Amino acid sequence: MIKLVALDLDGTLLGSDKQISPQNVEIIKKHHEKGVNFAICTGRTLSEVYHIDSIKNLLPYTDYTILTNGSACIDKTGNTIFDIRIKSEDVKNIHSKLDHMSMMFELYSNGKVICSEESLEKYKDYINPEFYKLVEDTRMSVPDILKFSEDEQGGINMILASFLSNSDMKKAYETVSAMDYYITQVGEKSIEIHHSSVDKGNGISNLAEKLGINKENILSIGDSHNDLTMRKAVGTLVSMGNAIDELKDISDFITSTNDDFGVYHALNKLL
Repeated sequence: MIKLVALDLDGTLLGSDKQISPQNVEIIKKHHEKGVNFAICTGRTLSEVYHIDSIKNLLPYTDYTILTNGSACIDKTGNTIFDIRIKSEDVKNIHSKLDHMSMMFELYSNGKVICSEESLEKYKDYINPEFYKLVEDTRMSVPDILKFSEDEQGGINMILASFLSNSDMKKAYETVSAMDYYITQVGEKSIEIHHSSVDKGNGISNLAEKLGINKENILSIGDSHNDLTMRKAVGTLVSMGNAIDELKDISDFITSTNDDFGVYHALNKLL
Protein backbone atom coordinates (compact mmCIF):
# COMPACT_ATOMS: atom_id res chain seq x y z
CA MET A 1 0.00 0.00 0.00
CA ILE A 2 1.43 3.36 -1.03
CA LYS A 3 1.66 5.81 1.89
CA LEU A 4 4.02 8.44 0.41
CA VAL A 5 4.26 9.79 -3.16
CA ALA A 6 7.27 11.94 -4.13
CA LEU A 7 6.82 13.99 -7.30
CA ASP A 8 9.40 15.87 -9.33
CA LEU A 9 8.36 19.24 -10.78
CA ASP A 10 10.08 20.20 -14.05
CA GLY A 11 9.33 17.69 -16.78
CA THR A 12 7.00 15.75 -14.47
CA LEU A 13 4.27 17.69 -12.67
CA LEU A 14 4.91 20.70 -14.89
CA GLY A 15 3.97 20.66 -18.55
CA SER A 16 6.04 22.45 -21.15
CA ASP A 17 4.11 25.59 -20.20
CA LYS A 18 5.75 25.36 -16.74
CA GLN A 19 2.36 24.96 -15.03
CA ILE A 20 0.57 22.13 -13.19
CA SER A 21 -2.47 20.84 -15.04
CA PRO A 22 -5.90 20.67 -13.35
CA GLN A 23 -5.85 16.93 -14.09
CA ASN A 24 -2.69 16.44 -12.02
CA VAL A 25 -4.11 18.50 -9.16
CA GLU A 26 -7.36 16.53 -9.29
CA ILE A 27 -5.75 13.10 -8.92
CA ILE A 28 -3.44 14.27 -6.12
CA LYS A 29 -6.36 15.83 -4.24
CA LYS A 30 -8.36 12.60 -4.62
CA HIS A 31 -5.69 10.39 -3.06
CA HIS A 32 -4.57 12.95 -0.50
CA GLU A 33 -8.11 12.92 0.86
CA LYS A 34 -7.76 9.13 1.18
CA GLY A 35 -4.73 9.58 3.46
CA VAL A 36 -1.77 9.34 1.08
CA ASN A 37 1.10 11.72 1.91
CA PHE A 38 2.38 13.79 -1.03
CA ALA A 39 5.79 15.45 -1.33
CA ILE A 40 7.21 17.64 -4.06
CA CYS A 41 10.80 16.54 -4.69
CA THR A 42 12.63 19.10 -6.80
CA GLY A 43 15.97 20.64 -7.66
CA ARG A 44 14.35 24.05 -7.18
CA THR A 45 14.53 26.08 -4.01
CA LEU A 46 11.50 27.68 -2.36
CA SER A 47 11.43 30.97 -4.27
CA GLU A 48 11.56 28.99 -7.52
CA VAL A 49 8.73 26.70 -6.42
CA TYR A 50 6.55 29.68 -5.54
CA HIS A 51 7.35 31.22 -8.93
CA ILE A 52 5.00 28.64 -10.48
CA ASP A 53 1.59 30.34 -10.72
CA SER A 54 -0.40 27.11 -10.47
CA ILE A 55 1.50 25.82 -7.41
CA LYS A 56 -1.15 27.49 -5.25
CA ASN A 57 -3.65 24.92 -6.53
CA LEU A 58 -1.44 22.02 -5.43
CA LEU A 59 -0.07 23.19 -2.08
CA PRO A 60 -3.24 22.37 -0.06
CA TYR A 61 -2.63 18.71 -0.95
CA THR A 62 1.16 18.76 -0.56
CA ASP A 63 2.35 17.68 2.88
CA TYR A 64 6.09 18.16 2.32
CA THR A 65 8.46 19.86 -0.11
CA ILE A 66 11.93 18.35 -0.61
CA LEU A 67 14.10 21.13 -2.04
CA THR A 68 17.41 21.48 -3.91
CA ASN A 69 17.66 17.79 -4.80
CA GLY A 70 17.22 16.56 -1.24
CA SER A 71 19.34 19.02 0.73
CA ALA A 72 16.36 20.43 2.64
CA CYS A 73 12.74 19.60 3.43
CA ILE A 74 9.87 21.60 4.89
CA ASP A 75 6.33 20.68 5.87
CA LYS A 76 3.23 22.52 4.67
CA THR A 77 3.46 25.02 7.54
CA GLY A 78 7.07 25.90 6.65
CA ASN A 79 8.72 23.98 9.49
CA THR A 80 12.14 22.53 8.63
CA ILE A 81 12.35 18.72 8.58
CA PHE A 82 16.03 18.60 7.63
CA ASP A 83 18.64 20.97 6.16
CA ILE A 84 22.04 19.78 4.85
CA ARG A 85 24.60 22.36 3.73
CA ILE A 86 27.94 22.86 2.00
CA LYS A 87 30.43 24.80 4.12
CA SER A 88 31.81 28.14 2.96
CA GLU A 89 35.33 26.77 2.56
CA ASP A 90 33.97 24.07 0.26
CA VAL A 91 32.20 26.70 -1.86
CA LYS A 92 35.53 28.52 -2.23
CA ASN A 93 37.31 25.27 -3.08
CA ILE A 94 34.80 24.37 -5.82
CA HIS A 95 34.85 27.90 -7.22
CA SER A 96 38.65 27.91 -7.39
CA LYS A 97 38.66 24.65 -9.39
CA LEU A 98 36.22 26.05 -11.96
CA ASP A 99 37.14 29.72 -12.00
CA HIS A 100 39.35 29.39 -15.11
CA MET A 101 36.18 28.69 -17.10
CA SER A 102 33.53 31.20 -18.10
CA MET A 103 30.54 30.35 -15.91
CA MET A 104 27.51 31.56 -14.01
CA PHE A 105 28.05 30.48 -10.40
CA GLU A 106 24.88 30.54 -8.28
CA LEU A 107 24.30 29.70 -4.62
CA TYR A 108 21.05 28.28 -3.25
CA SER A 109 20.42 29.09 0.40
CA ASN A 110 17.42 29.69 2.67
CA GLY A 111 14.94 29.44 -0.18
CA LYS A 112 16.73 32.00 -2.39
CA VAL A 113 19.18 31.98 -5.31
CA ILE A 114 22.16 34.34 -5.25
CA CYS A 115 24.61 35.15 -8.03
CA SER A 116 27.15 37.85 -8.78
CA GLU A 117 26.09 41.12 -10.38
CA GLU A 118 28.47 40.45 -13.27
CA SER A 119 27.09 37.00 -14.13
CA LEU A 120 23.49 38.13 -13.85
CA GLU A 121 24.12 40.72 -16.55
CA LYS A 122 25.15 37.89 -18.91
CA TYR A 123 22.75 35.16 -17.79
CA LYS A 124 21.36 34.54 -21.30
CA ASP A 125 24.77 33.21 -22.34
CA TYR A 126 24.44 30.38 -19.83
CA ILE A 127 20.75 29.64 -19.24
CA ASN A 128 18.26 27.71 -21.38
CA PRO A 129 15.70 30.20 -22.81
CA GLU A 130 12.80 28.35 -21.18
CA PHE A 131 14.18 29.48 -17.79
CA TYR A 132 14.87 33.15 -18.64
CA LYS A 133 11.80 34.43 -16.79
CA LEU A 134 12.52 32.24 -13.76
CA VAL A 135 16.01 33.70 -13.53
CA GLU A 136 14.80 37.26 -14.05
CA ASP A 137 12.16 36.94 -11.33
CA THR A 138 14.01 34.95 -8.66
CA ARG A 139 17.72 35.83 -8.70
CA MET A 140 19.32 38.12 -6.15
CA SER A 141 22.68 39.60 -7.09
CA VAL A 142 25.60 40.48 -4.84
CA PRO A 143 28.93 42.17 -5.65
CA ASP A 144 31.01 39.24 -4.32
CA ILE A 145 29.53 35.74 -4.39
CA LEU A 146 32.31 34.23 -2.24
CA LYS A 147 31.91 36.94 0.40
CA PHE A 148 28.22 36.10 0.47
CA SER A 149 29.01 32.43 1.13
CA GLU A 150 31.30 33.43 4.00
CA ASP A 151 28.53 35.44 5.61
CA GLU A 152 25.85 32.78 5.17
CA GLN A 153 25.62 31.06 8.56
CA GLY A 154 25.89 27.30 8.30
CA GLY A 155 26.79 27.29 4.61
CA ILE A 156 24.63 26.93 1.49
CA ASN A 157 22.36 24.16 0.17
CA MET A 158 23.42 23.89 -3.47
CA ILE A 159 25.69 25.33 -6.13
CA LEU A 160 24.42 25.71 -9.70
CA ALA A 161 27.26 26.23 -12.17
CA SER A 162 26.31 26.96 -15.80
CA PHE A 163 28.70 27.13 -18.74
CA LEU A 164 28.88 28.38 -22.30
CA SER A 165 28.83 24.94 -23.90
CA ASN A 166 28.15 21.27 -23.30
CA SER A 167 31.87 20.49 -23.61
CA ASP A 168 32.70 23.03 -20.88
CA MET A 169 30.01 21.51 -18.68
CA LYS A 170 31.51 18.03 -19.15
CA LYS A 171 34.96 19.30 -18.17
CA ALA A 172 33.52 20.89 -15.04
CA TYR A 173 31.60 17.70 -14.23
CA GLU A 174 34.82 15.68 -14.44
CA THR A 175 36.65 18.16 -12.23
CA VAL A 176 34.03 18.18 -9.47
CA SER A 177 33.49 14.41 -9.74
CA ALA A 178 37.05 13.95 -8.50
CA MET A 179 36.07 15.80 -5.31
CA ASP A 180 33.86 14.61 -2.45
CA TYR A 181 30.51 16.11 -3.48
CA TYR A 182 27.29 14.89 -5.06
CA ILE A 183 26.94 16.29 -8.58
CA THR A 184 24.22 16.01 -11.20
CA GLN A 185 23.86 17.31 -14.73
CA VAL A 186 21.11 19.83 -15.51
CA GLY A 187 20.20 20.21 -19.16
CA GLU A 188 23.10 20.53 -21.57
CA LYS A 189 25.24 23.22 -19.92
CA SER A 190 24.81 23.13 -16.12
CA ILE A 191 25.73 21.08 -13.08
CA GLU A 192 24.34 21.10 -9.54
CA ILE A 193 26.69 20.45 -6.63
CA HIS A 194 25.73 19.40 -3.10
CA HIS A 195 27.07 17.94 0.11
CA SER A 196 28.18 14.35 -0.49
CA SER A 197 25.24 12.97 1.51
CA VAL A 198 22.63 14.81 -0.56
CA ASP A 199 20.57 13.48 -3.45
CA LYS A 200 16.85 13.03 -4.11
CA GLY A 201 16.91 9.42 -2.98
CA ASN A 202 18.45 10.31 0.36
CA GLY A 203 16.01 13.20 0.69
CA ILE A 204 13.04 10.85 0.26
CA SER A 205 14.60 8.33 2.67
CA ASN A 206 15.26 11.03 5.28
CA LEU A 207 11.64 12.14 5.11
CA ALA A 208 10.32 8.58 5.15
CA GLU A 209 12.36 7.80 8.26
CA LYS A 210 10.85 10.80 10.03
CA LEU A 211 7.37 9.59 9.05
CA GLY A 212 8.00 5.92 9.84
CA ILE A 213 7.18 4.85 6.27
CA ASN A 214 8.92 1.85 4.72
CA LYS A 215 10.55 1.92 1.29
CA GLU A 216 8.01 -0.50 -0.22
CA ASN A 217 5.23 1.94 0.65
CA ILE A 218 6.75 4.83 -1.35
CA LEU A 219 6.14 5.75 -5.00
CA SER A 220 8.05 8.41 -6.92
CA ILE A 221 7.78 9.92 -10.39
CA GLY A 222 10.52 11.75 -12.30
CA ASP A 223 12.10 12.40 -15.66
CA SER A 224 15.74 13.52 -15.44
CA HIS A 225 19.27 12.80 -14.21
CA ASN A 226 18.65 14.06 -10.69
CA ASP A 227 15.73 11.61 -10.36
CA LEU A 228 17.89 8.50 -10.86
CA THR A 229 18.74 8.26 -7.15
CA MET A 230 15.03 7.94 -6.30
CA ARG A 231 15.39 4.26 -7.24
CA LYS A 232 17.18 3.35 -4.00
CA ALA A 233 14.54 5.03 -1.83
CA VAL A 234 11.23 3.78 -3.23
CA GLY A 235 9.38 0.55 -3.85
CA THR A 236 7.76 1.87 -7.03
CA LEU A 237 9.58 4.14 -9.44
CA VAL A 238 7.69 5.70 -12.36
CA SER A 239 9.34 7.51 -15.23
CA MET A 240 7.62 10.00 -17.50
CA GLY A 241 7.20 9.32 -21.20
CA ASN A 242 9.58 12.24 -21.78
CA ALA A 243 12.16 10.89 -19.29
CA ILE A 244 15.79 10.15 -20.07
CA ASP A 245 16.46 6.55 -21.11
CA GLU A 246 18.59 5.85 -18.01
CA LEU A 247 15.57 6.50 -15.79
CA LYS A 248 13.20 4.49 -17.94
CA ASP A 249 15.62 1.55 -17.78
CA ILE A 250 15.37 1.31 -13.98
CA SER A 251 11.68 2.18 -13.59
CA ASP A 252 8.81 -0.12 -12.70
CA PHE A 253 6.36 1.76 -14.89
CA ILE A 254 6.56 4.29 -17.72
CA THR A 255 3.66 6.72 -17.97
CA SER A 256 2.77 9.25 -20.66
CA THR A 257 4.55 12.58 -21.11
CA ASN A 258 4.29 15.69 -18.97
CA ASP A 259 2.13 17.31 -21.67
CA ASP A 260 -0.19 14.29 -21.69
CA PHE A 261 -0.92 14.33 -17.94
CA GLY A 262 1.55 11.54 -17.16
CA VAL A 263 1.29 12.03 -13.39
CA TYR A 264 -2.50 11.76 -13.57
CA HIS A 265 -2.37 8.53 -15.57
CA ALA A 266 0.29 6.95 -13.32
CA LEU A 267 -1.47 7.75 -10.05
CA ASN A 268 -4.83 6.72 -11.44
CA LYS A 269 -3.37 3.31 -12.33
CA LEU A 270 -1.04 2.63 -9.42
CA LEU A 271 -2.84 4.02 -6.35
